[in-house]
Amino acid sequence: MNKRLENLLLVVGGLLLVGSGVLYYIYPKLDIALNKGSAAIANGVALSFQPSKTTVAINEQFTVNVLVDTKGYSISATDLKVNFSGAGVLVSSIAAGNFLPVVLAPGSVGSGIATIILGSQPTAPAQGTGIMATIMLKATQNGLVQFSFDNNTQVAAIGQAGNVVGAMSSVTVAAGTATPTPTLSASATPTPTPTQSATPGPTVSPGTFNLREGDMISAAGSSDPDIYIINESGFKRLFLNPIIFSFYGHLGGYAKVKTTTPYIRDSFGTSGLFRNCETNDEKIWAVQVIGEDDAVLHHVQVSGAQAVAQDPNFFKKIFCINNNEYFWYPKSLDPYTSLNQIPTYRR
Repeated sequence: MNKRLENLLLVVGGLLLVGSGVLYYIYPKLDIALNKGSAAIANGVALSFQPSKTTVAINEQFTVNVLVDTKGYSISATDLKVNFSGAGVLVSSIAAGNFLPVVLAPGSVGSGIATIILGSQPTAPAQGTGIMATIMLKATQNGLVQFSFDNNTQVAAIGQAGNVVGAMSSVTVAAGTATPTPTLSASATPTPTPTQSATPGPTVSPGTFNLREGDMISAAGSSDPDIYIINESGFKRLFLNPIIFSFYGHLGGYAKVKTTTPYIRDSFGTSGLFRNCETNDEKIWAVQVIGEDDAVLHHVQVSGAQAVAQDPNFFKKIFCINNNEYFWYPKSLDPYTSLNQIPTYRR
């Protein structure tokens, strides 16, 4: 276990014993939970990043949130270590979020690493999803900076012996003019138009245009140069910004994007229905675009029978996303209870 954390928890536990036997009971558990090393476990606590902006101008200040999904664990502390590499930003500080509000050791920023140790309220271990910490930054020059979790990052859970960290994602932030090309958005701000999702089904298949499921397409040079991926049912989904696009490096990156005409692009209906297939979560989410590079997810609380009654193509429109993308989006507290609430993205 991290010696700094071990010593700190022993001191905290000793002090709390004087004031409250209950608090003494909880904090020694943190010491037990973190003394078994730091190897990631299957189905463990998932950690990811959420930048406040996807591309940042020189001298602009922005933040990167560290997000957590406890996957059913009740977590009591974390020794959080974030690595950053590349050029373009100055990391000024790391501070506690609202998920583990007790600062056990203050945030520290060194050469290529930011660290902080956080705990839950003694009688209220944290469960669910939330913001673990917030990193404050400033863009200083053109460049790309990657943020990743150090392998020594640890999370303690009540009743668990050992580190309960599972999946840990990374993210890349572009500063200045370092945004990769082709761009995922045009200079004009999109104006998403809420329309009924139950639109008529497409009359084409990918093979009509010598394409196949999983191909990425873009009508470069048009008024909508966004990048989409298509499925076998004739629908497409948008990659909202370069960060989300980077979550799917296995697709081959920008070199694999196929240039099409606006007619071909528009022949595929646009869908904003997602499911996290990496965790095999059956929940369906609908994306609401709220800015040039920003969006939120709404849970679609409609039964399968109701969905098909409202839109026979409903299940053909659902696209799989991975953990990185799922945790990138904020989750709205307002579910969609009818398909006519689901907006359709149009530039």
